[in-house]
Amino acid sequence: LAAMGGEVVEMKVTTKKPIGFYVRAAASFLKGVEARPATEGKEAVEAKEPVDEIKISGLGEAINTAVAAATRAEADGIGIIAKVETHYPDMPNERGCAQIVITVKRMTVQAKMQDARGKVIDPENKEDLQEIWNMRVPPPDVGRVVGAIAKMFGVDGPRPAKDVASFVEMVRKFDADENPSRTVAAIADVCDTLSLDQVGCFSIGGRMLLEWLMAVCAYSRSVQKK
Repeated sequence: LAAMGGEVVEMKVTTKKPIGFYVRAAASFLKGVEARPATEGKEAVEAKEPVDEIKISGLGEAINTAVAAATRAEADGIGIIAKVETHYPDMPNERGCAQIVITVKRMTVQAKMQDARGKVIDPENKEDLQEIWNMRVPPPDVGRVVGAIAKMFGVDGPRPAKDVASFVEMVRKFDADENPSRTVAAIADVCDTLSLDQVGCFSIGGRMLLEWLMAVCAYSRSVQKK
């Protein structure tokens, strides 16, 4: 592991250590480390701030390890794979060897919100949203999500808009910085008591909307603390 100019870290993986070691290492870089006092048999741990970006590289058989560490960081919502490069550098034995370099950027609460918002307004996901609008009475958990969104937008009704196109435009124009306290008050209960899997088993679109709500709630709470 090597620092590269402050906020960027290079993490070279090998097959000498298990994949879990590098998954944990990547998470520590992207999430930061909290200070821990010394305990019996363990040394004290100094606090470390998260870095903005890590470059995970692997040669030959270690390529799978690099890919696993990067994709796990993205799946856990702590990073975004921003770039993937492949090379074939010469080795000391004068034979080439395949190499992969994956750039993973830290997923901040703002980046999570923007990423979730992007999914909601993506035209490719319109059918998943339309399915909800087509339901006369959506499943209770899906209904709670949609109702919370309506409340957040100040709409008195079961849905925030009459159709999907109008709703997507509302999401596109939504400003989470405008009134974070009101936003949290409107959606906190749903975000804190429902899970993505819980809603996703009824509706893909509902899961997508809850993911956006959770990201908005996390961002709004971070603004409140400032």
